[in-house]
Amino acid sequence: MNKAELTKALAEKFELSISKTSEIVSCTLELITKALEKSEMIQLIGFGSFSVKKRKARNGRNPKTGDKNTC
Repeated sequence: MNKAELTKALAEKFELSISKTSEIVSCTLELITKALEKSEMIQLIGFGSFSVKKRKARNGRNPKTGDKNTC
């Protein structure tokens, strides 16, 4: 399901206009994004938890050629 499909489903369920529902979905995602940018943890019980973690850079490789890439 993408954002447009989610918006349509919510609009139908709550009998709202697509434009108003789209605004609500966009605002919700914006609030989640801003919280993650501040390194806050998001917990939506029954759905999932989101957090930002720092990781060391690592070497990758091209699976087709086997060439190693450095980050």
